[in-house]
Amino acid sequence: MNTDRDSKIIFSSTMNNSFKKEWLVRTKSREVLGPFSQSELVEQLNQNAFGVQDEICNSLGNWLSASVLAHRDSDEITRTSSRMTTQSLDFTKSDLTPTPTATTTDKIPLGNETTTKSSAHPFTHPLKENSQNHHTKTENPPGAHSEPKQPSSSAAKYPLLTAVVLSIVTVFILNRPKTTTRETSEVNDLKVTEAQNLSPIAREARALLKVGKGKQALKILADYHESHSKTDMSHVPLYAALLITEGESVLRAKRLLEQVLNSSQSAPLKAEAHLWLGYLLLSEDELDMGESHFLEALELNPKDAAARFNLGRAYLKQEKSKEALDYFQLAELEMPNLWLVHIYKGWAKHSLQLNHEASLSFKTAINDSKDRWLNYIYQSIFFLKTKEYDAARESLLKMLGRDPDYERLSPVPIGFFQNRTNYDEYLNAYNEVMAKAPEDERMMGKIYINYLANPLSHSEDWRKMDALANRTNNILPRILSIKMMLRHSVDLGYLKMLISKLPPNLDFFGPYSYVLRGLAREKLNQLPEALLDYKKALALDPDCAAALWYQYDLFRKLHRVQEAKETLKNLLATHPLYIPALEQSSNF
Repeated sequence: MNTDRDSKIIFSSTMNNSFKKEWLVRTKSREVLGPFSQSELVEQLNQNAFGVQDEICNSLGNWLSASVLAHRDSDEITRTSSRMTTQSLDFTKSDLTPTPTATTTDKIPLGNETTTKSSAHPFTHPLKENSQNHHTKTENPPGAHSEPKQPSSSAAKYPLLTAVVLSIVTVFILNRPKTTTRETSEVNDLKVTEAQNLSPIAREARALLKVGKGKQALKILADYHESHSKTDMSHVPLYAALLITEGESVLRAKRLLEQVLNSSQSAPLKAEAHLWLGYLLLSEDELDMGESHFLEALELNPKDAAARFNLGRAYLKQEKSKEALDYFQLAELEMPNLWLVHIYKGWAKHSLQLNHEASLSFKTAINDSKDRWLNYIYQSIFFLKTKEYDAARESLLKMLGRDPDYERLSPVPIGFFQNRTNYDEYLNAYNEVMAKAPEDERMMGKIYINYLANPLSHSEDWRKMDALANRTNNILPRILSIKMMLRHSVDLGYLKMLISKLPPNLDFFGPYSYVLRGLAREKLNQLPEALLDYKKALALDPDCAAALWYQYDLFRKLHRVQEAKETLKNLLATHPLYIPALEQSSNF
């Protein structure tokens, strides 16, 4: 072959696509960086930062080592999300080790809703070692991980191409997006819905979903379907999704989704139907865990973050940790600050014995959603498995000092598979981690989590917490007792005495401690002092959702309209799925 000619072809191809950000790199530790344009790669042409075990690909292509790419035409790159052919051999629940999830239920998961019947120990699966043998024969999908090929002598024949490849990692590292503390929104309702040209009824239903009114959204879709099912199917995937997530009728949902696939509907609509059929299988641990449906969804809509994430969950349940990690990282490219992606990246990396990288993923999940209890639960169990007992205990103590209502008020984006919150399982995990902790810490968590699981049945348990605080001279139980009291009728004199026992500086216990004291002061009509507490909370964490929300609410009560508007704007900027703020946004 003519070296100069081949180099010119590659260089020409690079320049023709110089502004498309569609190149990725996967490092030895299987971390995906990018995407970046080819022109950015050329800028670093002479920098040699490539590792033998690193791989690159076009954002919709196969992973290739540098030596492989060196003797291939760039047109050979194919899409990552190609359909996979599977052959399942008796997939049963007993044949598969369940994925570490927030809960194991006997019903379809309902996002982050509370209260569900637990059928197993909550976090038994990540805590125990797997000793089962599995007999599942599955062809690797295009784009799934394959071991990097060793360099061939042909790599030396194409110096320009090799230089381009060598520059990829450098560019990606220099330009990698930084993680922020802001939760990612649904990307304008998850891009797939943007492409669908949603009907007015579907728009109305999604508007209701944003403010947590799933039952109401289901009702209007059911009424619409009754009279328009023969003329309009654009609402059907969403209608079926709500039949699933609201626990109405799984069989009816499946039948509706299959009707979409058997009709001449648009590709985005069929992609959504595949997504929810896969979601069903994944939630019920059946067949291939929805793998083939998620691959079909990606065939029709290659950048659907929910399908990528759910496929990763399916692979994790099949114990294909490498493939799972690949798809979690592809989902991350679309939604880089979604905490849910990072906690499962952490489990996939832990399964691959990449414990340092796993620890970073759990830390990232917490940074992206500091008030979400599930992140601390997962991190603490990881530390327990790696025998970092003090770190595991510290993680759960931090969890107790964060807002336990946040998970309910800022749910998982629709379409991303996640089981609903189960405080019984949280308590089991807490007991596992804190087994050797001091007795007051064990009792504190037990009392508090039992209360959160059923506040009405445990409405007087704040007395137990306050007694624990008096007995141990521990500040945190006293702070938590305020939380437990405020929802119920309490003696204002006792509440005043309780907050008088708190030190002025609560920084050590985190921003939510100031929020709780501020709420107590509001109840005592000490409004200036309450506002000062909210400001102290925001000084500790400017993105604290509870502090922003209650500051907004107090500004509104004080008729400080402009300050209320600015606070609500900041809250929605940092927590775009926060239901109370979304409900109020229409008022301004």
